[in-house]
Amino acid sequence: MFLRESLSVWAVAVLSTLCVTLTISRAESFDAVLGHNYSGSVSNGALDIYYFSEQANNLRNVVQVMVESNDTTLSYPVLFVVRQQQSIISWQVPYSLDKIDYNLVNRTLCPDELKSDSVIHDFYIDVSSSSNQYIHYDLIAVLKDSFLLSTNDAVDIEAAPSQPQLYLFQFDNFTSEVFIRFTSDDDICAVVAIQQVDNCPTLDSPNIGYDGVYQTMTTKAGITVDNSDYPDGFYIVIFIEALDTLCNSDAEVQSINRRRRDLSSDSRLKKLTVVVEPLVSAEVYIEAVVVSIGVFLLFYALAGVVLLVLYIKNRNAVVCYNKEEQDPILAAEAAGVVAGPAIASSDSGSYQYGTATDVPPGGPAPVHRQLDRLDHYDADSNSSIDDNDIDWLADIEHEKDVYRTKPLLCVADLSRKKHKRLSKKFKLYHWNLITIAIFYAVPVIQLVITYQKVFNTSGNEDLCYFNFWCSRPAGVLTAFNNVFSNVGFILLGLLLILLVYRRDMIHKRAMERHDKYERTCGIPKHFGLFYAIGFALMIEGIMSACYHVCPNWTNFQFDTAFMYGLAFLGMLKLYQSRHPDINPNSHAAYTLLAMIVAVAVVGVLFHEIWFWVMFTSLYLFVSIYFTCQLYFMGTVKLDLGIVKRAYMIIKTDFCCKCIRPLYFDRFVLLTTANLINWSMALYGVITMPKDFATFLLAIFIINLLLYSAFYCIMKIRTGEKIRPVALMYICASVVSWGFSLYFFQEWVTSWELSPARGREMNQNCKLLNFYDDHDIWHFLASSSMFFSFLGVLTIDDDLDKTPRDKISVF
Repeated sequence: MFLRESLSVWAVAVLSTLCVTLTISRAESFDAVLGHNYSGSVSNGALDIYYFSEQANNLRNVVQVMVESNDTTLSYPVLFVVRQQQSIISWQVPYSLDKIDYNLVNRTLCPDELKSDSVIHDFYIDVSSSSNQYIHYDLIAVLKDSFLLSTNDAVDIEAAPSQPQLYLFQFDNFTSEVFIRFTSDDDICAVVAIQQVDNCPTLDSPNIGYDGVYQTMTTKAGITVDNSDYPDGFYIVIFIEALDTLCNSDAEVQSINRRRRDLSSDSRLKKLTVVVEPLVSAEVYIEAVVVSIGVFLLFYALAGVVLLVLYIKNRNAVVCYNKEEQDPILAAEAAGVVAGPAIASSDSGSYQYGTATDVPPGGPAPVHRQLDRLDHYDADSNSSIDDNDIDWLADIEHEKDVYRTKPLLCVADLSRKKHKRLSKKFKLYHWNLITIAIFYAVPVIQLVITYQKVFNTSGNEDLCYFNFWCSRPAGVLTAFNNVFSNVGFILLGLLLILLVYRRDMIHKRAMERHDKYERTCGIPKHFGLFYAIGFALMIEGIMSACYHVCPNWTNFQFDTAFMYGLAFLGMLKLYQSRHPDINPNSHAAYTLLAMIVAVAVVGVLFHEIWFWVMFTSLYLFVSIYFTCQLYFMGTVKLDLGIVKRAYMIIKTDFCCKCIRPLYFDRFVLLTTANLINWSMALYGVITMPKDFATFLLAIFIINLLLYSAFYCIMKIRTGEKIRPVALMYICASVVSWGFSLYFFQEWVTSWELSPARGREMNQNCKLLNFYDDHDIWHFLASSSMFFSFLGVLTIDDDLDKTPRDKISVF
């Protein structure tokens, strides 16, 4: 096959030569020397042939041919053909790119022998034209210095659209990977490429990407090259674009064209510096990985120390559950009779969890019950989860509008449902989340693997927005450091699940021994949402790692989808603490979250004014709807009577009591939240930020912070305390979030811009010569979320022995 192709190429060359020979009536040959300027004129039927032969000591000097002609036109150009031992290249003057003509052209000739200590430059240059008039030209061939690059040696280069530059690098025995760093002070659009040495590269822009790898460039670029891919070395090709379209978006091009009207060769002369640097050693990889994992394992060690201290502190505080200390109701039931206040029941005889009712007239009557009738306390039931057991409201639905709209609500009013059924309801959160994550992650992983394969095989490094200046490849991954830095989410998510599991087990053992404080005191303990948060934190790490396999605007939702989920679940958990009876079911919550992700996808794909108008309208409607639901404790219904009810509420609550609303605390919170959300909606529709996914995430984060701040303020205002451990977690999260946001704002690339413009933000590694600013953001963000959710887990520990009818709802 190779022989057949070679014969075909030579056949075409011979036929072309014969055709030219038949039309040539005058041919002049010149023995030429390097460094001498030759002037001549050619016309139709005339051919000038220059023969060069000179020996160079090494590959650091190769031949560069420069030609110029100011008398030519596109109709009758001057043709230059360079014939070497192993290759033929040709071009014409004027040289046309993007409808712009250049009269000065130069080319670097590839050496015929790369492994010899001495190089013989033996070649011919043929000059011809089809013009009926003689056309003048100038020609010079010179030795080009520093053609063979060495590691850590900076080379200053000048290139123009008609004057591409070519350099060679060969690996030594001690270097397996190198990083080629390109820098420039101007933002003229260029293409930098790495190509094989088997064939002389084609230095035309449309063909530059057919072999090897390439990037567009304005001020920065960087390409990592492995010795296994280029064992004989590689060529570094630098080509300057005639226009800046390839490196910029349409809006950026219009702005640049207004500033840069002159598109001549002199105005497009780009100065840049090229440095070939050895990539970091394997020891740096090992150190970075071990230190990262070690830091997060330190969290496990610190958690163990804290738990040990708490155990030592409380080991002598053993509660003796005798008849005087047990709940008198349960003690009597254990004896087979109830000899205290009658337990209020519905028509079905079910116990109302978390409430205390009056003794019926006539005094209590003995009621024989088996202890197993209290199975609704058993939070560790092994029975299967039945949808009929999840949200059975028949016993309280008819009176919820009464007790939920009281001016002063306590937790006992909103914890009337059976504990067992609520526990099953909230368990569905993490099981459904795991199911969703599996279905979501499998196609995501398949897609990003495909992205990476296309990136590796196509050579087009504009497909993915990496920080190429701190890209640490490993295996098939281009930026292993960006992927691995998400390990914190996984390890800390697992640790959070273990800590929640410990609390869950303590609670279950207390319920089994019928601890009166667990039953009737403190915030009702349901851990399903905490498990969901822990799993969501782990899944966020996996999804973020998938996104960073090949980051670009089409897959950014992989990084944000479960961030929405974490913020959403965090708000739900805070709300559930004081409103366990009116928390949504998991399928409703995740359906809403799926709709939010769908809106995010539409916002990324369709960045138009019609979308922003629709989104803003929906945003405002959702804000008002949830405001009503939160203000009236879930009693608002969307039906035909909503207008009449709204009129009566406004008339009675806001007109007759306009000085002070019925629920003042909720009114202040919701008014503040609505003002902030409406301001964000207005900002969005006016500015229309291109990064809609981040804008939507900011909405979630701000609302979570608002609710968290309100929760802490209301605890203090109602006379509750925040224990030192919880305060420590909250302070740690605030400090960690501060550093996290600082590094988050230190952009190292941006898919909002073109690939070349995004690379202008590339920065060197900041940590262990391995991690960049965004990797540090990953580490700090995972720690911040971990401390934040630990704060939510422990913030109400001060209420463990406070009766629920003494705990305020806010």
